[in-house]
Amino acid sequence: KNYLNTPNAFNNMFDENKKTNFQAEILLEGNLPCKFIKKIYVNSLQTKLIVQQLINESKYNDIPVIIKKEMF
Repeated sequence: KNYLNTPNAFNNMFDENKKTNFQAEILLEGNLPCKFIKKIYVNSLQTKLIVQQLINESKYNDIPVIIKKEMF
């Protein structure tokens, strides 16, 4: 179990060649800077519009917001 606390284990969650489940949960203390967010998945058009509006108000307005109901 100690392996799961390593940087390599973290990176493996996002390795497209090793991924067996597309869901990952990461608990952080504090904020995650927007520069590290590659895309945002939501479950409805209404949520997409809300998130897109918030993104458009930031300097990181190139983050794609994708509706993908099967992830929820």
